[in-house]
Amino acid sequence: MIRWQELGACYGTYSPGDFDIWYPPDNPGGPHDGKGVTGEKERIAMAKAVCATCDVRQECLEWALKVRDEYGVLGGTTPGERKLLQ
Repeated sequence: MIRWQELGACYGTYSPGDFDIWYPPDNPGGPHDGKGVTGEKERIAMAKAVCATCDVRQECLEWALKVRDEYGVLGGTTPGERKLLQ
């Protein structure tokens, strides 16, 4: 059985240690925790561009709302945008 996550346009785009467009580098436990973030607008725009092509974007958004993710770009939304939906 294929899970919806495996159908995502983002599937396989992240490898530990690589640049991560989905989560800010200073998220808790991230590679730059507490060191500040540069290029946030660009990172978010890159993530949202991938989300815009995704066939399971709605499922991803519903999951992000369910688990209350506070850091990542999921379902084409930022954490702040998701707070407005709750």
